[in-house]
Amino acid sequence: MLLLIAALSVGLFAAAPDARIELAVETVRVTAEKLLDRLPDEIPFVAPGSDAVLTGRVSHIRDGDTLEIGGVPVRFTDLDCPELGTSAGETAKQHLVWAARGRALSCRLTGEMSYDRHLGACTRDDGTRIRDAMRAKGICS
Repeated sequence: MLLLIAALSVGLFAAAPDARIELAVETVRVTAEKLLDRLPDEIPFVAPGSDAVLTGRVSHIRDGDTLEIGGVPVRFTDLDCPELGTSAGETAKQHLVWAARGRALSCRLTGEMSYDRHLGACTRDDGTRIRDAMRAKGICS
């Protein structure tokens, strides 16, 4: 019933003001499934507060010390990697791809921004800190 109300409110079903709307449950179910198929696989969640926590899957890796979770960019406060455009920077990005891509992360944000990026420290779903995984390779400090 809630999906029908939602579908009506966004105009998926149009009818004259005096018309009766009669839909079979199967029609509503199929329409609801189509709506759900259009949603992203995972929507990141940011807990409010000064120590906000962003959780979700990595959607993009920018460089060795910046990634995105559901399109939200996070620059690591506890990691410094060489810049892209250098051999070491490209290597650092590839190591971050290995360490984080497709993983669920939990990033504790500081509440500060650097350009368009939130600043924070991230931990993988297996408890490994991204900082530790990257520093173990000896490329980032």
